[in-house]
Amino acid sequence: MRPALLTLRWRLALLPGLLALVFALIGLTAAEWALRRQAVADAEALSQRSARALAALVERALDRRVADMEVLADQLGRQPLADAADLRARVEAVALRIEGYAWIGVTDAEGRVLAATGGILQGQSIAGRPVYLRGRESVFVGDLHPAVALARYLPPGDGGPPVLADIGVPVRDAQGRLAGVVTAHLLWDWFQRLRDEVQGDLGAERTLHATVRSPTGRQLPGGPGVPWPALTAGVATAVRPGEPTLQRVRAEGGHDWLVAVRTLSPRTAASTLGWQVLVAHDLDAVAAGTRRTLRPLLGWTVVSVAAFALLGLLLSRRLSQPYQVALERAAERLGRGKRSAMGEAALLDALVQQFDGLDADARPGAALTGQDVLTRLVRDADRLQQLVESLPSPVFVLGEDAEVLYWNPACEAAFGWTAAQVEGKGLQTLLPGAHAGGGPEWGARVAAARHREQPLDFELEVQARDGRRVTAEWRLAPLRGRDGRARNVLGQARDVTERVRAEQAQQRHREELSALARRLMDQDTLTTRRLAQALHDQLGQTLAALRLSWEALERARPPQADDRTAELARHIGGLIEHAVGEVRQVLTELRPPLLEEQGLLAALENEFYRGPVATRPGSVDVLVEADTALDGHRWPAPVEQSVFMIAREAVANALRHAQASLVRVVLNGDAQGLQLEVVDDGMGVPLSGDGAPPVRPGHLGMVGMRERAAAIGGRFEVRHAIGGGTIVRVSWHEEGST
Repeated sequence: MRPALLTLRWRLALLPGLLALVFALIGLTAAEWALRRQAVADAEALSQRSARALAALVERALDRRVADMEVLADQLGRQPLADAADLRARVEAVALRIEGYAWIGVTDAEGRVLAATGGILQGQSIAGRPVYLRGRESVFVGDLHPAVALARYLPPGDGGPPVLADIGVPVRDAQGRLAGVVTAHLLWDWFQRLRDEVQGDLGAERTLHATVRSPTGRQLPGGPGVPWPALTAGVATAVRPGEPTLQRVRAEGGHDWLVAVRTLSPRTAASTLGWQVLVAHDLDAVAAGTRRTLRPLLGWTVVSVAAFALLGLLLSRRLSQPYQVALERAAERLGRGKRSAMGEAALLDALVQQFDGLDADARPGAALTGQDVLTRLVRDADRLQQLVESLPSPVFVLGEDAEVLYWNPACEAAFGWTAAQVEGKGLQTLLPGAHAGGGPEWGARVAAARHREQPLDFELEVQARDGRRVTAEWRLAPLRGRDGRARNVLGQARDVTERVRAEQAQQRHREELSALARRLMDQDTLTTRRLAQALHDQLGQTLAALRLSWEALERARPPQADDRTAELARHIGGLIEHAVGEVRQVLTELRPPLLEEQGLLAALENEFYRGPVATRPGSVDVLVEADTALDGHRWPAPVEQSVFMIAREAVANALRHAQASLVRVVLNGDAQGLQLEVVDDGMGVPLSGDGAPPVRPGHLGMVGMRERAAAIGGRFEVRHAIGGGTIVRVSWHEEGST
């Protein structure tokens, strides 16, 4: 094989492959960077939400159990602690009704156990235990410790005695004297069930793990393979209660983890424990998931590069054949001796110079021979054919009936049909739609492109010869003759299948996150309803009975009672009324009654015209604006609940921080959707580069509103108002509506 032809052939073979490789590597790098950045952002949001959910669940659980012991101690203080059978029945009822207790007991003033669940330790003294010593003085919640007296009665823990947390509450008689102590021990393993309730199926993914730890270093067992000692040592421990922090920790071996930490802040004496919730997210697993998403794209890239290189090699053989004939003729013209001296590479250069010199040597007005014109036409046609056939993108030409007139090699690689197979056939047969009933009407599209001045651009998924689904960006442009009539159509295609698949994967990931947000929101709603029901059925009824008893006692009080007794009676009655009012206010905040009975608009008007906002001191006006047609209109219950809570939080933020004089709550909507805006004329909020307000430590109102909107599939945004102030907007549309 001649050296000049060898060099030319390999250049033509390698050029398409190298170009395809460069563009593919650039696209892969950009796609990996974007996917990894989005995956890390999603991991951060998921870790924070999970930490907040688990912390709230543990806080409520601790508060509930401390309150149980306080109620039991209050009930026992009204009668002598003499009937052991009655005492045991009471503590057994509490232990059966509420989970988490390992043991509940009642002692006398000297620390002797009068009654206990299962009769364990009954008659024995626990006067030396901290739960009794501290519980004599006030409500006491002790940190985790191994079981001592109960060790032989309870199943063992992880390699040792079970771990317990103590609760002690003093029992005082009517004169305020110490009558005994109600003591309880909580199982540390029970908190693991709370963790699993929030974590759900996330542990199965081996990317997100949660635990609860105490300042003494004890913590719930985490997921397998999680380096908890390194993670707990790497995160900051000085985290104020209620304020989450998000940190990145590098464990041994260079393994990166994202750790969300939240210190518990229960409202009872348990707030002194200093327990923390930790949620660890494996960032290396997140990156591995991104690489798995791009792995098929990498394989197709390698196949495409190899196909382009093979195509260039075949093309070079076809294109070099005419040059070989031209070399022979040039050699005869220049002479055999000169040919031997110059070599074939120099002859090729001379031939090219001869052809290129036709244009440079032509003088104005000089006549060209027929051979010169033919040489130019052949040269230009060859160059055009080489250019089109070496393009990495599919290019084709269609006739008036959408039949294929030309089909370049890139079309063969993309769709599997060779040029000989497609000649004269229509695209409707060659490239049908990938979905049943959704095939493209190529005839109509070609006709539309033929009558347009500008190219017709569209994106379409078709089925290749081997059954593959190929999504491409198509462009159809008319080819006009001298008379201006477009007889043929030039078509181009750019394969975007992998990009579409990546976008679909991201969409699925966003939908999974949205589903998780809905699960967390549903759980929060269910917990709120349970809490409201407990307040209404238990504390509310207790206060009602207390008020009725007090009124009966007042009626039976002798009229000759002294003024001090009467004043004390009025004071106690006022405290009872105040407690009843506070319970009603809490119930209204947890479950606004008008929201369930009359709908969103009625609840908003009641909240801001007759609720706490209306009685707030100051000069801030809150107006609710809505079309009268929305009176009584109802949307799905989760939508109304989320929008109401967003409106309440947005108005509260404006009243606390904006220094506004007017806050407008504007509601618009119809059967298919709604939009709510909270507009104030205050000082406004700072916005980051993406238009979202920055999240400050301890201020998660914006995050909560955004999550509530995401849970119902809505859109949440914060913008500056014209003339000053802030606009908080949430919009929701029913799925499938526009």
